[in-house]
Amino acid sequence: MTTLYHVDPYLKEKEGIISAAFEEDDGSFCVAFEDGLFYPQGGGQKGDRGVIELGGKQYVVSNTVKDPMSSDGRALCILEKPADIKQGDTVVMRLNWEHRYAQMRLHSIVHLHHCMMEDIVGHSLPNPATSDINDDGTAYNRYETEEITQELAEQASAKMATKVAEGASIETRADDLKAGFRYWESLGHVIPCGGTHLRDISEIGRFETQFGRKKGKPKVGFTLVG
Repeated sequence: MTTLYHVDPYLKEKEGIISAAFEEDDGSFCVAFEDGLFYPQGGGQKGDRGVIELGGKQYVVSNTVKDPMSSDGRALCILEKPADIKQGDTVVMRLNWEHRYAQMRLHSIVHLHHCMMEDIVGHSLPNPATSDINDDGTAYNRYETEEITQELAEQASAKMATKVAEGASIETRADDLKAGFRYWESLGHVIPCGGTHLRDISEIGRFETQFGRKKGKPKVGFTLVG
């Protein structure tokens, strides 16, 4: 199955063929595609939103999730209301780009800040538990190690701001041996991640960080600014 959101995460609109269309027991209406423009919720990144257009009518996609009955993790778009759409229809898929792009910016922030902390301490750190990337432009990393302090977080934030101003490419790739595994790479760091990401860290733009604790463990929060 082609995943357009991995091939080109900046693609905002595409024709697609409906591979499945059905109503759930709770009344929600779901559609799936032969090729996936809409990213399904996972790894902290919210599912894509947008619209599907057919015959001059627009149907709002309120969320996109992974089909629990599918072995290949196909994406199911959940529509706000039942739609006159059936298997085999050719429709136009159109992303809510503002939502997707904010998710991409924050997703790269949580990875890059962790990398900057590793650079400062001079060794690898256990990967943090990352929160959902919220609609209010916030996310956080929560660590199990007490090595993470407010001073370290602030140093990492300052270094990250410098790197963002300078810019550096972000590469994403699939694992050649493990089906379904993908990686995020930038500034010599590699992190397992199957989400959608920016082309360059300069696109992160302005951000703020906050240090605190969650469930007794160090937490570094992030907020998009503008």
